[in-house]
Amino acid sequence: MNNFDYGRQFLPTIKNILGPIVFEEAPPEMDMREATDLVVLKARDMRVGCRVRRPHYWDKYGWQFTIRSQSYSGLPTELDKIIQGWGDWLFFGFQHSERSISILRWYVIDLHHFRAHLIQGTDCCPGIDIPNGDGTCFAAWDIRNFADTPPLCVKTFEPCPAPTILPGCQSSFSSIMKTWAAGGV
Repeated sequence: MNNFDYGRQFLPTIKNILGPIVFEEAPPEMDMREATDLVVLKARDMRVGCRVRRPHYWDKYGWQFTIRSQSYSGLPTELDKIIQGWGDWLFFGFQHSERSISILRWYVIDLHHFRAHLIQGTDCCPGIDIPNGDGTCFAAWDIRNFADTPPLCVKTFEPCPAPTILPGCQSSFSSIMKTWAAGGV
C-alpha cells in the first residue's frame, strides 16, 4: 500500500476524533430559541492535514510529530506549504496496531501557533533534514518542547507530559529559513 492510500484509510477514524473538538454544545437559550444543539467552534473553512504513523513508532518517537522537509520530486513539501501559511491544524496520530484502522494516540496541532513558535524561536527541533530512507527527508519536533504560549496543541489524546528538552537543542527557524531561501524547504 502506498503512503497516500495508507493515510486515506484513516480519514473516517480521524473525522470521529475531530468531531468533538470542532463541535461544542449550544447554550440552552440557543437550543430553545434557534433549534440548535451543537455549534461549530469556527465559522470559516478549516484546513486539516492528517498524518498517521505506524504503531511501532510510538515507543521511540511518542509525542513527536514529523513534517516532510525535502522531496525527491522537487515539488513543494508539507513544510514548504506550512511555512507559506497553508493549513490550520495538523492531526498527527499513531496507528493502534498493524492491521487496524483505529488510532490509539493522537494530537491536533494548531499550525498558526506552530508558525508563531518557529518565528519566535520557541520550538526545539533535533533536525531539519533527517533522511527517511526513501529519498525524502523530514523535520521532527516533540510537542512537549514548545513554550506554553501560544499553545501548540488544540487537543491531545491525554494530557501532555512534562518537557524533555534536550541539551543544546535550538530553534529550527534559522535553519529552515536558510534552507527555504536557498530553494529547499
